[in-house]
Amino acid sequence: MTINFIFKLVVAIMFMLILGFKGKKINFSSYQGQVVHHRYKTKDKDEFKFKYNVKYDYFDLKSPPNSILASFRRSDYIGPKEVDIYDFIIESIKKKEKNEYTGIDQIKFLGNIRSYFYCFNPICLFYCYNDNKLKYIFAQVSNIPWKEQTAYILKIDDNGMLNKDSIFHEKKMHVSPFNPSKGQIYEFKLNSKNKDLRINVYNTPKKSEVTQENLLMTITLALKENRFNYLRLPRNHITVLKIYYQALFLYLKKYRYFKHL
Repeated sequence: MTINFIFKLVVAIMFMLILGFKGKKINFSSYQGQVVHHRYKTKDKDEFKFKYNVKYDYFDLKSPPNSILASFRRSDYIGPKEVDIYDFIIESIKKKEKNEYTGIDQIKFLGNIRSYFYCFNPICLFYCYNDNKLKYIFAQVSNIPWKEQTAYILKIDDNGMLNKDSIFHEKKMHVSPFNPSKGQIYEFKLNSKNKDLRINVYNTPKKSEVTQENLLMTITLALKENRFNYLRLPRNHITVLKIYYQALFLYLKKYRYFKHL
C-alpha cells in the first residue's frame, strides 16, 4: 500500500463526510456579515455598542444539509419535535392569518445549523414563498442560558416590504438579563433582498408610545451572500462565548439585572 494510495483514500473519505455520504450536488449558500448591538445613552447609563461577525447558512427547508460536519436538526428549532418544522411554520402562520392566509409552497432557512454537536440561534429567519414571491418571514428568537424560543410572524406586502401590521410586536420572551422580560416593543425593519434586518427595542409596553425618546437599543444584521462550506469553525460556540463576553461588560458597567421569571 503506497503513500499515494493512502492519501487518495483519506481525501475520498473526507469528501464523503463533507457531502454526508450522499454524493449530492450542494444546493446551499451562506450569508456572512455583522451583528451590531447598540444600547443608547440613558439618564444613568452611557452608550454601549458591540459587534461581531456572523455567517449563516441559507437553503430550502425541504432539502437541508445533512452531514456529520454540519446538519439541520429538527430538535434545534421551535415547536413540538415530533412535528415537522415545515408543517409547524405553515400551521402557525395559518392560525395567525386565518382567512387572510395566502398560501406557502416553499420555505427557505437563514441561520445557524448544528456543527460540532451544538446549535444556537439568537435569531434565525424562515422565508416563506408562494409562486416565488415572498409572503411571510417566520422569525425565531432564542435566549441563553434559559434555552427558550419564541417566534414573530412578519407579513410581506405586494411590494416586498413589511406589511404595516407586522412592523411592531410586543416583546414575548425574556431575551437578555439586562433587559426586562416584558413591557417593551420590537420594531422590525428589513431588506428581504439582501437579508438585512434591523430590530429597534423601545422601552414602552404600548405601540402608541413608540418614540425616539423611548428607543432603548438597536440590533442590526447586515449580510452578504457567500459560498456554503461544510468545513467551518465552531461558529455556534463562538457566538455564545461572544454573548457572554459582552454580558460581562454590561455587568461590570452595573447595568440593571432583571431576574428571569
